[in-house]
Amino acid sequence: MIVGRTGIPLLIRFTAELWLHQSKSPLCRISTLFADLISTAMSLGSAILIGRGRMQQLLRHLLLFLQFWQRVLFVLVKLSWMKWPTAFMHSINGENKHYGTPTNPCAPDRVPGGSSSGSAVAVAAKLVDFSLGTDTGGSVRVPAAYCGIFGFRPSHGIISTMNVIPMAQIFDTVGWFARDLTTLTQVGRVLLPLPIEATKKASRIVIPTDGFELLCSSSDKTYHILNASVEKIFGCDIIDNENLGEYISKNVPSIGNFISSVLENQACKIPALAALSHSMRLLQRFEFKANHGEWIYAVRPNLGPGIQERVSEVLTTKYENMECCYGIRAELQACLTGLLGDSGVLAIPTVPGPPPKLSMEAAALEDFRARAFCLLSIAGMSGFCQISIPLGMHNNLPVSVSLLAKQGADHFLLSIATELYAALKEQASMVWESDNSTA
Repeated sequence: MIVGRTGIPLLIRFTAELWLHQSKSPLCRISTLFADLISTAMSLGSAILIGRGRMQQLLRHLLLFLQFWQRVLFVLVKLSWMKWPTAFMHSINGENKHYGTPTNPCAPDRVPGGSSSGSAVAVAAKLVDFSLGTDTGGSVRVPAAYCGIFGFRPSHGIISTMNVIPMAQIFDTVGWFARDLTTLTQVGRVLLPLPIEATKKASRIVIPTDGFELLCSSSDKTYHILNASVEKIFGCDIIDNENLGEYISKNVPSIGNFISSVLENQACKIPALAALSHSMRLLQRFEFKANHGEWIYAVRPNLGPGIQERVSEVLTTKYENMECCYGIRAELQACLTGLLGDSGVLAIPTVPGPPPKLSMEAAALEDFRARAFCLLSIAGMSGFCQISIPLGMHNNLPVSVSLLAKQGADHFLLSIATELYAALKEQASMVWESDNSTA
């Protein structure tokens, strides 16, 4: 068992639920680990954060909670440094100079995704049944996609982040990983608030054509897999191939303040999503500096390659138009709520393609990151919940898609994913077998 960024409150919630219900608990006899990146009494996995936690209480709290957990749950204690969080949660790669990069179980020559890399790797390697991680800019969704497992980012604010060392409170969430949907849903039943409104039927599933233009490979078939799967389960009338970029441009007026500057600085297929990504990262940096800037100036922590440069940029950036960024966030939430309604779902790629190779050339990696954040910023800026669903392995690399639903519709989203998953797997298998036979 590891208690990390999610902290003591979540441990208490799990323990109380299990203690009261014991064998009836949805998580009874399931092994887990908690991502390690927090200022709690338990442990801190990031070398640069040691000294900011209350380490003197480690043994007392560890023994206390083990007394509860050993009676109701199989717990793995040996994974005490499993998270290996990327320094300051500032990378979606998962490469870590302090403890080494966790090996991606399904693609050992590829990055595992970050910053919740160890949590994802532990699940993918079958060391535990589920694990908790944190997702600010994509740190649950990306490792899930790269490691070929399920990852859930809940609606912003629906799960407490008390005692979480913040990166940017406006985006910080506590999410989780699992290898199967049953376990993923069981964890949701414990963590997510009641009532469980999972009985609603999907009224609209938006599969935007332009969202799949961000994929790195023009031969990628996930768009066709999604459309065929939704048609098989829900019928064709429910499918909407709305152009997402155009819809956001029309319904998020404040985003126009960033589109022109984004077009000048980068080539992007969808300017509205690039502007959305830009405003999200600006907000992240602004809040990160407010949270940690003074400490960084005082301590000068030893950060890894890439991280050091990004943190330096955080400290030197002039933060202008911040009110506009916060306005974009509010407008986007209203915009997408209008698009999906109470029972609609948005389907997009989780990431632009397979996980990058270890030590990928910087220019290629930056292009991949830019595409990725265009996709990741949709849930980040709207506060919507998102599930990353593994389709399987194609050409020996993991492939995933994501479903999003409005803020607070987390149980509904898990239910829709469960309805759709078998068809997604079936369609993916058929499409990939066809590709192999014609190759």
